[in-house]
Amino acid sequence: MADDIAVVRSLIPDTDAVFGDDENEYIFDDDDINNFLAVAKGNALRAAAYACMAVGSSEAIILKVIRTQDLQTNGATLQDSFTNKAKVLFAQADREDASAGADYFEIIDFREGWTPDVPELTEWPVLGIGWP
Repeated sequence: MADDIAVVRSLIPDTDAVFGDDENEYIFDDDDINNFLAVAKGNALRAAAYACMAVGSSEAIILKVIRTQDLQTNGATLQDSFTNKAKVLFAQADREDASAGADYFEIIDFREGWTPDVPELTEWPVLGIGWP
């Protein structure tokens, strides 16, 4: 099974260490991703969604809406893109959580605990005979 940090990195994506002065850093270090996993209670999909939300918020703050002669940036649009990806990841995590318990079922004897109250010290009726 893959390491949760590697799974989160591949979903963001943050798989190439190209940041920093020596170009040996990721967007998030392992401690940051562990924090996302802690908030997501160990669910890698939810941790990746939180990371996408963090990246989107950061980009919206940094880029804002800038127009120069031949350049235009729109941080809000980029944030919307990351937010939509986070929503998709949250929805997938919810579907997986819902289907996790779908394999479980319990067989209950319909007779046990489902009989009408019978007065004390009386004979129980034979199944199918004497039922009200």
